Amino acid sequence: MNNLGCGVEVRMDSSTGFICGVANANGEERLCKACNDKLRKTWREEDRDRVRRIFVYGTLRKGFGLNPYMNAFKYLGVGKLNGYDMYSNGSYPMIVRGSSEIVGEVYEIKNGINEINILDKIECAYNRTLVRVKLNNALTDAEAYVYKGAVNNLKKIESGNWILRI
Repeated sequence: MNNLGCGVEVRMDSSTGFICGVANANGEERLCKACNDKLRKTWREEDRDRVRRIFVYGTLRKGFGLNPYMNAFKYLGVGKLNGYDMYSNGSYPMIVRGSSEIVGEVYEIKNGINEINILDKIECAYNRTLVRVKLNNALTDAEAYVYKGAVNNLKKIESGNWILRI
């Protein structure tokens, strides 16, 4: 367990769960809501020079309409996020916890508090969540926008890659 998690077991449903701050067999590490909220508050209050990363998987990616908002950040490469499923409403994607692999891009954020606040407003239907992303064959901490709503009637994107959705 790292210093981010509290070690409490969190049940997502009757058959799955995780321990806050402990990596599972796939190397995925998740935080409970309380620890995730604490981390987000800490990041807002900490030194603005702190380097952070963000994982984007849909319309913020290169070649899509909202990518210009990413110009304030440094592109690091293609990343993969395990343990989530991607869905589409026809216009944009959303991810929720699941069992698939999501393909996206990782960006470095430095001195980007204002830009992050803009992204938070654009992505208001999502929670910015700490995740572990595979980047250049190594796991790294990043934040991703995880959908807050239900996906019951939405189309699942089996590839986990918004570019390959058709």
